[in-house]
Amino acid sequence: FVFEPSEIQASTGTSNNDQIWLLEAIDDDVHLKLEIYESYGGISSPGSITIDDVETDYATCGTCLLLQTGCAGHGDHFHCERTFMPVAGGEIHIDKTGTEAGDEFAGQLLGVIFQEVTIAQNYQTQPVADGEEIHLVPWAFETQLEEMAGSQ
Repeated sequence: FVFEPSEIQASTGTSNNDQIWLLEAIDDDVHLKLEIYESYGGISSPGSITIDDVETDYATCGTCLLLQTGCAGHGDHFHCERTFMPVAGGEIHIDKTGTEAGDEFAGQLLGVIFQEVTIAQNYQTQPVADGEEIHLVPWAFETQLEEMAGSQ
């Protein structure tokens, strides 16, 4: 799958004294989200991680990667038909991790394969039986951080 977003937004801030980075990229009805939570062990400085089992479950990931398809605007948010998270393997490289609005945030996703999942209210993630897999071609991003809404 070749991902060519027309819109990329990134923000950073703190919540309960924890640094958080959020990136959302939109390619028509496909949304890709990268959420990094420092307190959950997310990558908080330039470097790389190999996606392991911890990062494949929304309840445990510190460097969370989600792909949603069939998304349509619904007021101030989106409703999406399907949700995907990565399988173990693949890499997330972070080249620039600013910590304030105006700083650069950049990196790339390499060798990432997404599997269709359901995410329960407690964030536990389960693969969908016979669900779709999406192989993402390498994708790089570079954008300027905004202040995260509600940041402390």
